[in-house]
Amino acid sequence: MKPAPMRTWTEDSADADLITATRDGDRAAFALLYARHQRAGLNQARRCAPYGADPHDIVAEAFTGILAAFDAGSGPQVSFRAYLLTSIRRVGHRLRQQREDPQSQIPDAADTEPFSVLERNLVHEAFRSLPPRWQSVLWYTEVEGLTMAEIADVLDLSLPAVSALAYRAREGLRDAYLQHHLQPQGLGVCNDTWRYIGSYVRGTLNLRDTAKLERHLEECDKCVGIVDELAQVFATHSSTERMLGA
Repeated sequence: MKPAPMRTWTEDSADADLITATRDGDRAAFALLYARHQRAGLNQARRCAPYGADPHDIVAEAFTGILAAFDAGSGPQVSFRAYLLTSIRRVGHRLRQQREDPQSQIPDAADTEPFSVLERNLVHEAFRSLPPRWQSVLWYTEVEGLTMAEIADVLDLSLPAVSALAYRAREGLRDAYLQHHLQPQGLGVCNDTWRYIGSYVRGTLNLRDTAKLERHLEECDKCVGIVDELAQVFATHSSTERMLGA
């Protein structure tokens, strides 16, 4: 990756700008992100670290993983702190599992096929939850294979309008898919936050609601745990992204 031109960052620099610069190779931007969020990360690590683990090591591993994700073109889009807290909880959970059962990290091949069925069911439920117009454009593009111009004729819309509609429908399907993983009644997510979590994990939640949710996450370990679980779903199920038109 060719390093981006260096610029001077200040405490007033927005996380979103620092994230973009880091993804372009600006290590000074990442250093500021580290300085800004390291204390919150350390507090989180102290809460989730298994006995005997060094919270500083957990934070370091989480930051290292995020930097690697940036270099690979992924990682957080806007909400760096929440992504960091999720990563720290994931590292802590993995360390705890490894200490309790070293074999727990080995997947059971027998579980693979049932989970594929579950994924398809979740995609189907997510699709059915979408507005009818979104369902229509997804059906025409992904199932019938119509071009944007053909769909424009069918729906009596302009070509730009169809393209925008298809984009919103795909994004809506991805968000809905994650939301259907939540099962809010069973997981006990706080009632006024669960509906934001799917889009938050994907980085598509608007800034106002993102700030509101992050304030809640700083005070609610339960919902941080749910965000963590959903982030793992989003990070690991690339086959589902293909089904959702990635």
